[in-house]
Amino acid sequence: MKARKYYLKTPIPFSGKFYGEVTVTNPNGSVTKPFFGPDHERCYIIRKVGEDKYEVIDRCDGYRVVDAMPIKEIYDQYGTKLQDAPVVNGKLDISQSGSSGDIRIIRVVVNGENVSKIVIKD
Repeated sequence: MKARKYYLKTPIPFSGKFYGEVTVTNPNGSVTKPFFGPDHERCYIIRKVGEDKYEVIDRCDGYRVVDAMPIKEIYDQYGTKLQDAPVVNGKLDISQSGSSGDIRIIRVVVNGENVSKIVIKD
């Protein structure tokens, strides 16, 4: 089997965001698809900090870890709410929300802003 080739064109600025194209080539030919980067205007993001552990950070305030989240929820891949996300030692803990390999959606609300991240359980 022949190795696949992946090409990534340099991201180009686009209205405060960025985009680019990726080309995938295999023995059957090539396909080029566009991609769009994350919204850099959003302050809050969810990042992984350990096995099934996540934290919310504020990029607009020196990457400070956010403690006050009135809504912290875990959903399955179909959008069904499974539980409120427990906070253990300041981290959102999804370890009790299913089996390894399950797809989960973490949703939090910080200062009125909805923030979500799709993850695969460790």
